[in-house]
Amino acid sequence: MKTVKCTKKFLDRLASTTFHEHGRIYGVMDELERLKNSVESIRAVLPDAQKKQEQDCVVQNWITSLKDVLHLAD
Repeated sequence: MKTVKCTKKFLDRLASTTFHEHGRIYGVMDELERLKNSVESIRAVLPDAQKKQEQDCVVQNWITSLKDVLHLAD
């Protein structure tokens, strides 16, 4: 569940006023929106993936990589 909390925290940041201001200043609003959509999609499948990770090494590796990326983005 820790990964689910990390995705929520990341989505909250993407929705923040500061992110939107920087996105407009640097002209990356489309990229931020695509990133937000991607993280929302990941978040939708994450609970099921966390259940499957004990039996599936590929899923376990995916979740580990996701955690690494979220911590780097934090």
